[in-house]
Amino acid sequence: MKIKHAGFTLTELIIVVATVSIISFFSVPNFTEMVIDRKIAASADVFISATNYVQVESLSRSFPISLCASKDGTDCIGNWSEGWLAFVDKDNDGIVDSDEDRLRTWDPLPSRYAMDSNEFSSPNVMTFVRSVASSSGVFAFCYDSSIQGASTVIIGKYSIQLGKDSDEDGVPEMGDLTSQEITSCKP
Repeated sequence: MKIKHAGFTLTELIIVVATVSIISFFSVPNFTEMVIDRKIAASADVFISATNYVQVESLSRSFPISLCASKDGTDCIGNWSEGWLAFVDKDNDGIVDSDEDRLRTWDPLPSRYAMDSNEFSSPNVMTFVRSVASSSGVFAFCYDSSIQGASTVIIGKYSIQLGKDSDEDGVPEMGDLTSQEITSCKP
């Protein structure tokens, strides 16, 4: 009489382990890329919310409201990747004075993620007066300073919108401001 043993043979186990390894080898990079893309999109969404907040506050308070790059949450110092500060800019000079209220701060972007803007870089301030932006420009959000897979937020005088990659080359264009693509993204 032959005794049957329940279980797997060594050959079956090796085949299963090899199959799982092959599937993991191809899926992990795609998953990592998906996580990076989601963090870039989330950062752009938070920035759109911040600019919408500043725009609404400028209308409700009847004072200019500025949003600036702020690494310490109290003054307009640092770059856009290090965090943001919204404040009542009574004299519309882009500088947080002692008599001007600080309204809200936003945390810095995660490590290795960057945000860049040529239009709002010197100084790192944008101001809204009665919900109208003082100037137009584009913000780029990226990972490891690569424009490939980046996201853009387009600030117009009267609108704030997420940029698009119209030609599907992985680099978003600057929207209605120009048909050019972004060229850099570094903190």
